[in-house]
Amino acid sequence: LGRAAGPKIVLLGKPASGKGTLAPMLSCAYRSARVGLGSLLRARLRAESDGQVRAALQSGKLLSDEDAMDIVQERLEREDAVEGGWLLDGFPRTAGQARLLLEGPLKPDAVVVLDRPDDLAVAFCLGRCEDSATGAVYHPRFAPPPDDVRHRLVWRTDDTEEVVKKRLAKHAQECNAVLATFEEAGVPVKVVDNARSELETFADCCSFVDEVEASMRGLKARRERKQKR
Repeated sequence: LGRAAGPKIVLLGKPASGKGTLAPMLSCAYRSARVGLGSLLRARLRAESDGQVRAALQSGKLLSDEDAMDIVQERLEREDAVEGGWLLDGFPRTAGQARLLLEGPLKPDAVVVLDRPDDLAVAFCLGRCEDSATGAVYHPRFAPPPDDVRHRLVWRTDDTEEVVKKRLAKHAQECNAVLATFEEAGVPVKVVDNARSELETFADCCSFVDEVEASMRGLKARRERKQKR
């Protein structure tokens, strides 16, 4: 694979940190392919094209890091992602997945981490519902769903404050390991506050990605000058 024309971005964040809103904004701004493991798995289940994935999910088992990476890599190797760049929405989820991503030609250019205080994240989590067709997440107070999707909404009745707090604590541990893996590999990482207007958050994310791209262009130009000497 050659270097993608557009940026290769990883977007991470705790549950209810705003990834579902910011991911499409960023992928649109950079004209990049938005790739999420959850949406890829739903597509495979609808197509019934992967018996191993279906069996694992129906049994409640988690996919291995290798299986998850294989599914994501297949999507990142398609023409639109190779030529236009990509945005990984919520992946990798483990340090093992991060190491696999760094091993090949798919090393990301930048990692953006959305952050909100835990008490605000809990408020967002409680009452969330999901569009069973697209995976879009809605909330009756913070992000009301459009009327034309209400008939296919799935409500998360298992979310309680205690359950959500445990998930936040587990995510913090896993995310810290993922970020440490990227930082050790020299990938630029920025934590962005999203306890405010999403337009402000979006502007900060774009500023960071633009700075990374400018730095990479400068490094490339310096290397080319050296080669000409």
